[in-house]
Amino acid sequence: MDMFFTDGLDFYASVREAAKRRVDAAESLHLELKTLFNKKKSPDAPETEKQLLRDAKGYIHGKKDGKLVIENIKPKLTGGVHKVVDEQFKDTARFKETEEGEVQE
Repeated sequence: MDMFFTDGLDFYASVREAAKRRVDAAESLHLELKTLFNKKKSPDAPETEKQLLRDAKGYIHGKKDGKLVIENIKPKLTGGVHKVVDEQFKDTARFKETEEGEVQE
């Protein structure tokens, strides 16, 4: 099974490259295979250590808004506690200009 998947990935990579070069038949085939080979991360999946470090560096250098809390208690007689809470604050306020809108004083 692993060998077939690896061969499929090789074929998909070659079709993707041909689609980038604007080959007609490869573009339609690429769109069909794209749904099978693109990875989709689930929203409830935990962040990786690499992502947490990138966020922490952003918070330290003032590039990102958010809060990072790390709590670790070593186990004594029973299980210990290890929590990582990463809250990101994103600026979502956007303004849209329309033809009808005017500022009246």
